[in-house]
Amino acid sequence: MHAVGDFLRDFPPFRDSPAALVDDVVAATEIEFFPKGALVLRAGHRPAEYAYVVRAGAVELLDGDRLVDMLDPGDIFGNPLPGEEVQG
Repeated sequence: MHAVGDFLRDFPPFRDSPAALVDDVVAATEIEFFPKGALVLRAGHRPAEYAYVVRAGAVELLDGDRLVDMLDPGDIFGNPLPGEEVQG
């Protein structure tokens, strides 16, 4: 998990966080892989249980079929806005 901490420390808000706090986040980290095009979260369904950090690839934030944002490595997501979906 050392590599996870090194990765997180490259991005805000972890870049400026105390090392002990980042270590706590790393200890609670669960790694998940989503294939391209997989639906990660859907607005209006159960809320996200976790904050997600993009490690590799990209994640599309969609409002229906409209692309709202493209999330890259280091970006954090977890609770889509009403009407938005998150797709890897």
